[in-house]
Amino acid sequence: GVPDYLGYSKIDQLSDITRTSYTDDNYGTGLNQGIKYCYLVVAYYGDNAESYASNEACAQLKKDVPVITNVSVIETSSANGSMYIAWSKPTQLDTLQAPGPFKYIIRRSATGTQGSYIPIDSLSGLNDTIYTDHSLNTLNNKYIYIISLINNTPGNRFLVGSSQAASSVFLQLYPTDKKMKLRWNNDMPWTNYRFDIFRRDPGSLVFDSIGISTLPAYDDLNLVNGQEYCYKIRSVGKYSAGGFIEPIVNMSQITCAIPVDNIPPCPPVLHITTDCQHSVNSLSWTNPKDTCGNDIAKYYIYYSPSLAGSLTVMDSILNAEDTVYQHKPDQSIAGCYAIVAVDSVGNRSEMSNTICIDITACSTYSLPNVFTPNGDGKNDYLVPFPYTSVEKIDLSVFDRWGKKVFETHEPDIRWDGKDMTTGQPCSDGVYYYICDVYEVTLAGNIKRNLHGSVTILH
Repeated sequence: GVPDYLGYSKIDQLSDITRTSYTDDNYGTGLNQGIKYCYLVVAYYGDNAESYASNEACAQLKKDVPVITNVSVIETSSANGSMYIAWSKPTQLDTLQAPGPFKYIIRRSATGTQGSYIPIDSLSGLNDTIYTDHSLNTLNNKYIYIISLINNTPGNRFLVGSSQAASSVFLQLYPTDKKMKLRWNNDMPWTNYRFDIFRRDPGSLVFDSIGISTLPAYDDLNLVNGQEYCYKIRSVGKYSAGGFIEPIVNMSQITCAIPVDNIPPCPPVLHITTDCQHSVNSLSWTNPKDTCGNDIAKYYIYYSPSLAGSLTVMDSILNAEDTVYQHKPDQSIAGCYAIVAVDSVGNRSEMSNTICIDITACSTYSLPNVFTPNGDGKNDYLVPFPYTSVEKIDLSVFDRWGKKVFETHEPDIRWDGKDMTTGQPCSDGVYYYICDVYEVTLAGNIKRNLHGSVTILH
């Protein structure tokens, strides 16, 4: 077989073992001029065993069409830019079929799509292989060229062939916090094996080399936010076949940008504890600067009283070091919370983890089974145990004969043990109650029924 480390890829397989030839046309799209193509063949046997690879055989296409070697930006401008285009002339023409004279047609496109190439000029003679294209928007566009060779024999004018399309190096900048991301295209018919990166610093008129990349990408670090930096790329490459200039050197346009802090802070991590005695939810969260080094200017506190509602901003904290907040809701401890951090230039973090507190975090509403309304200032009223999150109640108290002696809608109750009809103290004994409690939970207002007895002792 063919080991992967040799760099070969399988292009086809033939089921007919009597065939001993194959034509490679890159699946109908055509092979590139200037490229040295090498091939190996392996055979498979009846038991699926794979043979050793054949000898290596290499070849390149006949050099009978122009081969572009340069598409380089001379001048960067939005209207008066210029490009340098050069190509290698065909040296293996069939002069019997194409006796000449010859003419080159230069076609250009800004998109590279089929049908978008427009003839812009022509040159006579095989040796005229340099062209300068003027009045271009090289600042914002990359340009792609095709050179066509025309046999210009009087009465026998025809297209001999065209070069592969070749593009200029087009640089794009992506500014971020104290950093510039440089990205550019690499869609040329030759192979670029190195890219030299040049930068012009703020206030300078000179471009200095700042780095080398073998990939069409480079990150320039440790910049100053708010300062303008300008860049250009020099590509260095070659054709793998012989007979072409080497190295092939081309320049991108010049483009400039200003690094800016557009990186949001890390999201805080939220924790919540509930003080049931005072009906307070205590929020605390991590400061993002401790985990990812962001500068923090403030925090937004998001809240929703129910699962069905959307989290909305409830409050803000303007001190980056203040990572604690206490919330005493109006009716219920139930609610959902989240935190968003904002840095000094307004970048907002993703929302923190959302934490929801329901009324089960504290004791639910319940009544004692005895009270002593004797005026001694101790346990003189029927009051519920400490509670939270109750909107209202419907409480009715009955004596042993079924007479209603008290009723209220107030959750605190505060029954003094007197008959609501006569105003006289009820006698010692057992009284029975039924109570509908309307609790404010995460799921909304829910009615819960209580029933039991309470004993009056004077």
